[in-house]
Amino acid sequence: MLLAVDPSVRSPGAALFDGTYLIAVARIPCKRVASVSDGQHWYNVAFDIVVWADGQCAQTIANLVYEKPQIYTARKSKGDPNDLIGLAGVGSAVAGILRAGSILSPTPAEWIGQLPKAVKGSAKDSPRSRRILSRLTPAELTLVPDQHDAIDAVGLGLWATGRLEPRRTFSNGR
Repeated sequence: MLLAVDPSVRSPGAALFDGTYLIAVARIPCKRVASVSDGQHWYNVAFDIVVWADGQCAQTIANLVYEKPQIYTARKSKGDPNDLIGLAGVGSAVAGILRAGSILSPTPAEWIGQLPKAVKGSAKDSPRSRRILSRLTPAELTLVPDQHDAIDAVGLGLWATGRLEPRRTFSNGR
């Protein structure tokens, strides 16, 4: 089993794969408790992810892939780079809880390249989501909610299983 996580300190996305087949995907809602430290909150979020995954299957989750935050230069950054520390904390905590045999942590540029997310409207309408969703079977498509974090978790899982490779289109119809 492979667990793919798009980490977030508020609403991480998680996708579970049996071999290369998507079997479950969700956005995991997490509540921030003011009385706990950041580290404890990251662990609580990670614990919620693992509890969700354990509830989806009886098999051991042996593999994990989670997105490693990409820190950009100040002029390219959209927010405070310190906000990305929590994402790494959640991903690392999931890895610690699972004790997975194989752990991959690509940056967004490594797994999806420069394809942007939708900023308005349906999350499924962005170039990134269209590529991810185009790789799924009709049965797998029915599992995916219209939510960025969940779709990115599916994309990470597809990348880890080798199903997200760009397809080439040739002008002569080949």
